[in-house]
Amino acid sequence: KNLLTEKALSKASAVTDKEFDEIAAMATELAESEFSNKAIFGTTEGIEERKALLLQEVQEEIQRARDENERKLEASLTGLTNFSLVGLGAFAIDRVSDVTCDWWSGFCREVSTDLSYVYVAVFAWVGYNLYQISEKQGQLNAMAAALELAKTVVRQIDRNLKGVQKATASDKDAIVDVEKDKKP
Repeated sequence: KNLLTEKALSKASAVTDKEFDEIAAMATELAESEFSNKAIFGTTEGIEERKALLLQEVQEEIQRARDENERKLEASLTGLTNFSLVGLGAFAIDRVSDVTCDWWSGFCREVSTDLSYVYVAVFAWVGYNLYQISEKQGQLNAMAAALELAKTVVRQIDRNLKGVQKATASDKDAIVDVEKDKKP
């Protein structure tokens, strides 16, 4: 468990499947050798039974660590959520300005051009990070990270919209007590 934590889980980013398999093999081998060196009391059947239980526990711990490593991989782009929201917002505003005022306002054209620089830079940075993940972890894992980023962006947009709705909600459903303000 300590070897798994030290080599795989303590890192900020996910390790590759090949690296994880090597770490898992080392952990299994270490646990087996430690048990063999220390298990000297009892019958041979009892020792073998305990060894099988230990190896089963080691495999369960390896699976837990593998799942955590996969979650780290999927979440590797979630740090770019707000950055992606800025790019998405810049893209949306640029498209709205294209339809509404770019054709008659020089100022709108300039703002539209600046916004296009923003969203191109944001999407290029996200693309670069996806490329890095693809090179290190493979295309499937990069796609999983991209989908997780998209999911967190949509979730953040939903939270923001709900916050705006709460802030702008009228008190039309509130009960007004007109008798409260009357003086006796």
